[in-house]
Amino acid sequence: MWFEQTKIKTLEQSLMNNIKDIPLEIFSQLQSVRKIPNPYTFCPKCGKPFVKKPLNYLKIVVPSCPDHHGFWIDEINALKIVNFFQSGKICRPQETQRIAGLAVWLLIVASFVVMMLLERQDKRREANYKLTYSMEHIQNVGSNYWPARDFSHWNAFPSQQSAILDVEELEYFYTWMDVINEGIVNRLNMNDALLSRRPAQEYVEIVAYFSDKQNDVIRRLRQMYPPDRLQKFHHLVIQAASDQIDFYDDFARQKFTNPSLNLKDLLEHPKLKSCDQQLWAAYYEFQRIYPNRDTATNNAIEQRLCWMDLI
Repeated sequence: MWFEQTKIKTLEQSLMNNIKDIPLEIFSQLQSVRKIPNPYTFCPKCGKPFVKKPLNYLKIVVPSCPDHHGFWIDEINALKIVNFFQSGKICRPQETQRIAGLAVWLLIVASFVVMMLLERQDKRREANYKLTYSMEHIQNVGSNYWPARDFSHWNAFPSQQSAILDVEELEYFYTWMDVINEGIVNRLNMNDALLSRRPAQEYVEIVAYFSDKQNDVIRRLRQMYPPDRLQKFHHLVIQAASDQIDFYDDFARQKFTNPSLNLKDLLEHPKLKSCDQQLWAAYYEFQRIYPNRDTATNNAIEQRLCWMDLI
């Protein structure tokens, strides 16, 4: 499960202050983490490949976004975090320092074994990694190479519902998930294309291809018939996707004349801000409609709106 940077900071701050209770929202999310067959290896916010990062206070190493957007917590590490808090073995900072000194020799002995295991793991993943998430992959993204990314198992929409009981609303969300997943893929591919240095004309050609793909997503959304109380939610998502196309079009044209331009230079762009605001408004509307939603349903919708977002 994807955890924002702020949630991990909250857990670490609790440990630093010797607080043994996990905030209820985070505890519920950790308990809901389930094993998925194809865990993802890139950040849902920026699309960059994960890097391994130790969370020293939590005593685990997890895949992390290199731009500090958050962390991927799998079933095993979620259980470790919960058990770590519930065990009552939380150390104050000065105790942690003393224990760490006693454990140095164990780390030295174990380092060689860990290095060997990581090397083997890296070799197994190397071929697939280079084909999907490496810088070579980013450089190749274009109208002739628009890689697919499977989101079906990542925060999947629960088949058994306790919050959304209306049949029409359920059917809407099943269809919406399929369409929005394609929109997310288009957004991530366009983001990758703009990360790489390439001939200036290619930026314009790629954004034209992206616009065609994303306009098709909007067309499919417009062909849907959302139930009455989901009309506003639906309209907000369509408007965000439309603003996103306009933003990327302007981004690519500016990059045509200034190849060093990046997303951080355009954070105040009105279409970028509008896209972000519309997607957050859609999430707040979803919260309003389903105040008693379960964690899995909430995550399925929230995360896809976040992945669709640029910031």
